[in-house]
Amino acid sequence: MTSSTRQDTRARNVAAPPRILFENVSKDFRTRVGVPYTAIEAVSFEVPAGSFTAIVGPSGCGKSTLLRLLAGLDAPTTGQVLVDGEPVRGLRPERAGFLFQQDALLPWNTVYDNVALGLRLRRLPADEVRDTVEEWLRRVNLLDFRDRYPAQLSGGMRKRVSIAQTLATDPPMLLMDEPFTALDVQTRHLMEMDLLELAGEGERTVVFVTHDLDEAAALSDSVVVLSAGPRSHVKSQTPVEIARPRDLLAIRANPRFGEVTSHLWDQLYEEVNRSYGR
Repeated sequence: MTSSTRQDTRARNVAAPPRILFENVSKDFRTRVGVPYTAIEAVSFEVPAGSFTAIVGPSGCGKSTLLRLLAGLDAPTTGQVLVDGEPVRGLRPERAGFLFQQDALLPWNTVYDNVALGLRLRRLPADEVRDTVEEWLRRVNLLDFRDRYPAQLSGGMRKRVSIAQTLATDPPMLLMDEPFTALDVQTRHLMEMDLLELAGEGERTVVFVTHDLDEAAALSDSVVVLSAGPRSHVKSQTPVEIARPRDLLAIRANPRFGEVTSHLWDQLYEEVNRSYGR
């Protein structure tokens, strides 16, 4: 199944329970001098199975906090985060794959060994590991670079290794925190196209944090807008409603794309000004 079937997958799951549910979630921290700080407050939204949801908002509004709560790296102060109807309690690597702005490639491992790492940790048979790694390196066009080390790769190539490493274990959820921010425009566009194809297979659910409204509208099925922090909350959740497969060059001429990005900016304008104290 390719990304062209994600729309069908989402349609099948409209009546099903959501894959992800944030239910009145708040998260408190303390500053270095012990002052209480509420990062997010009463956050509620849901993500259907097999869908791609983007999260946008001003800097410091708690976007990454939501991902950490969903991953089980942090626990909510109040409310609950549910995955497939079960509360999230602690990190479960088999449930979700992660892609961040900085990759997690081990510098002493080759490309092959980095992609194989998660599979080996699951103690899979050697021939299954080999076949899976070679298949994913082939799909990201890096099979000929299998014996290179991360320091010998360009930024775009490292990101493709990270994508292969993450998807090789076939996680049902993919959590992404501004993974393409550090890349140049051309490489970023190529990575977005790869993501649409590779992450959109099957019923994988994607949650994608970004500052880029065009990127959010082009990639996702739904965009969650957060208010300025502290005490950030969900200001809106906008359906994108653009059919798949999508051409990332042609999509900007789609009237709905313009409507979505304009609406997102209208939602964010006041919040961005608030975050800068205007």
